[in-house]
Amino acid sequence: FDPAASDRIFRIAGSDHASHRLLPELSRRLLASGSRIRIVWEPPGAWSLRDRLHKGELDLGVVARIQPPRDLEVAVLYEDHYVYAMRRDHPRAGTAATLDDFCATPQIFLGYGTSTLEDLIDAALARTGHRRHPQIAVSSFGQIVDLLGQGDCAAVMPWRVAQVHADLLHVQPLPFALPTYRHIVCWDSRFDSDAGSQWMREQIVDIYGPDAAASHRDRACNAGSGTAARRG
Repeated sequence: FDPAASDRIFRIAGSDHASHRLLPELSRRLLASGSRIRIVWEPPGAWSLRDRLHKGELDLGVVARIQPPRDLEVAVLYEDHYVYAMRRDHPRAGTAATLDDFCATPQIFLGYGTSTLEDLIDAALARTGHRRHPQIAVSSFGQIVDLLGQGDCAAVMPWRVAQVHADLLHVQPLPFALPTYRHIVCWDSRFDSDAGSQWMREQIVDIYGPDAAASHRDRACNAGSGTAARRG
């Protein structure tokens, strides 16, 4: 695969946080090589990411998952944890949140009504007889940060996302336990040996840095030694 000679269109689904990390550097690399490759970036959306990858409507997904997706090839980019975020001058920013505080504060969340994360939060609260106040579901982290800055809502969000907006947000531990998540790049197994897909995955892993590169090398070594490629 020669990226300088290709005019292939890559369709990638991911959050706005992932796009901010990847697209500027990808654009620089494509410009430097004179490539006519096009990237179409879109939010994961309400439809099944797995189904869209299987159907060929998407080439790659760059997403956060607590539970790895089934029937997809996966390379781990990094592992992270969730935190509780609100605006810096929020009335509750000065004290550690209790379960009662958490449930009394209106919540903003990323999603389309339901998600594994939201289910885990609700289950953790239900075990202690608590129920939260979900108020607004949005489609980007940028919307969450904007809304947090304009009112008294709070949000559960990835620590790495919160750190990007550290000048705007007060961040503290959650008053209950949640599992960590993995930020991954995933694709359908039909494209595992596709040279163009391999090249784009390598660019993504390289941009995300040493942790992602180590995970990618481990996967390649496992595949080369006859171990089945990791799938969700």
